[in-house]
Amino acid sequence: MKDSDRKKAVAWAIFLVVISASLISTVAAYDLTLKYDEIVSSMEIPGTPSSIAYDPSNGFAYVSSYYANHIFVVNPRAGSIVDTIPGGIAPANVVYDPVNRYVYFSSEQYMSGSLVSSVDAIESSNNSLVAQIPMGQLASVNSMVVNPRSGTLFVSASSIFEINGTKLVARYGTLDTRCLITLNPTGSTMFLLSEISGTMWEANITNNANLSQIQVYSTGIQDSSNFYFGNLKNDGKLILGTDKELYVFNTSRPKSPALTIQIPCGVSSAYCCNSTHILYLSFYSQRGSINAYNVLNGQFAGTIRIPSSPDGFSGLSGSKIMVLSGGSLYVLSASLNNLQPNNFIFYGTATAAAASSLIALLVLLSIRKRGMK
Repeated sequence: MKDSDRKKAVAWAIFLVVISASLISTVAAYDLTLKYDEIVSSMEIPGTPSSIAYDPSNGFAYVSSYYANHIFVVNPRAGSIVDTIPGGIAPANVVYDPVNRYVYFSSEQYMSGSLVSSVDAIESSNNSLVAQIPMGQLASVNSMVVNPRSGTLFVSASSIFEINGTKLVARYGTLDTRCLITLNPTGSTMFLLSEISGTMWEANITNNANLSQIQVYSTGIQDSSNFYFGNLKNDGKLILGTDKELYVFNTSRPKSPALTIQIPCGVSSAYCCNSTHILYLSFYSQRGSINAYNVLNGQFAGTIRIPSSPDGFSGLSGSKIMVLSGGSLYVLSASLNNLQPNNFIFYGTATAAAASSLIALLVLLSIRKRGMK
């Protein structure tokens, strides 16, 4: 083998070693992270944004800002605020009614000299505030849900309040605990969950509204802190989380969980992507990251990195989700095809260096063998 050829071979060997070390280090840095990890757009929201809902008919997101006392109407694709609506005091719990095209949110108002909780309605066709519906002085709103077929709004406060359009039409029972509320896929059954005791109520809804045949279950879960309640619409699954575990219930058999998933400590917010069966969770103990889980099989799907801890989620059309975090709104790409952890097994620079050395040794041995011929 000529000296010139040998020098060229050695140069190529060094080049391959450098490239391989770079590639392996990169793989090590992003192993078990979702491949896309893509922030499509971001924008700042004044005050402290706390809740978000999306109206697919106009493409706008409605964000409640707790300390700014406003609802901000946002174009999430353009990353701009298009309108501002007075939100009373400490607005929260934003939900969208696809039947009447109302956006509801809870707040506090001074009425007749007293501070009372209310549910306010925005007509999304023109972004005007059209109603303020009082819940009462002791009726702090914990949770709200809309029946997507009838447009009926149910509010969990001191009782269950039923709102049709802009009118309060009924009030059911008395609740002495903080309760979260959701509906099954058809809107025919309501589920309530006590954040304190872990007790679950199941109520049939007939004639689009009236509650009847209430059944009470104990979930059998002792640690009842940091509960949230969600509904996978396509599969009728209830999602219930504690400090250390995630429970998935079948709505047809809600007495005991069908699936248990171990999670990091302290769930701060959650979002169920109904089309992909992926649950996105943020944790108090993991700042600046979102974990994704497949709730059909309980498998961990990966981690999305964002600049700060998430405060709230909402869906967006297509394969996008919106995240409120650190006073900003982020739009993330969330295609199911990308929700796969990387298959590489290399970790850290030490492993990269060792792998690079192995490649270098193999290349140089090959050169030496060729030179001996």
